[in-house]
Amino acid sequence: MSDFNSLQRFIEGSEMARRVYLRQVRRIIGLFYLLISTYVPLMFGLTLIYLNFHTSLTIIDPVIQIIIYSPLVYSIYIIFSSILLFKLRKIPSVMKKIREIKSNKPRTSKIFYSSYFYYFLSIGIISSLGLYALLVGGEVGEVVEIVENFLILLLIIKYFYYLFSLLEVDKWDKEDYIALIGAIIGFIGGTVFNSYLFFVFSISWMYAGLSLLRKNW
Repeated sequence: MSDFNSLQRFIEGSEMARRVYLRQVRRIIGLFYLLISTYVPLMFGLTLIYLNFHTSLTIIDPVIQIIIYSPLVYSIYIIFSSILLFKLRKIPSVMKKIREIKSNKPRTSKIFYSSYFYYFLSIGIISSLGLYALLVGGEVGEVVEIVENFLILLLIIKYFYYLFSLLEVDKWDKEDYIALIGAIIGFIGGTVFNSYLFFVFSISWMYAGLSLLRKNW
């Protein structure tokens, strides 16, 4: 009887942990969507200011030029995005341990399918694309950089999907679909047809971020 009660308490505790973690994941994803959505409008605004007012803004002109044409802003976004994703680091190990206890089966390690394998493979591919873009330069280099950024976002979305699977979420929220479709339309349309289509990506991610924060804060 005591074993049954202990098991029951464990199941109830694990379900509570799952809900708490899911809410935390949703908040972090909302913040991530919202953060990334501001990049295109920010860079567009700075570029617009520089191109239209650079002759009259002689004092701050060099500063704006450095901000636009250096990796400074991009690096800041990378840092803040990494901080957000770092907050989720403990969830996979905890949920895997709970799943092991529930199934009463130890987790087997497969090197080829391990998360570390895909992590280093992804880093290798992205680093290669970045190096290629740097070496080639010009319009081709810019296109490669866009592809690189798109792959990074897809990998992060895939990581979110991985967290959802651990948290036993059967389907994504509408915000996740909006963000994914917006990213595809924005990046492909902005690269192939018109750069203004990148705003589709920004608007969709801003809406998704605000909606998730409103639901889960």
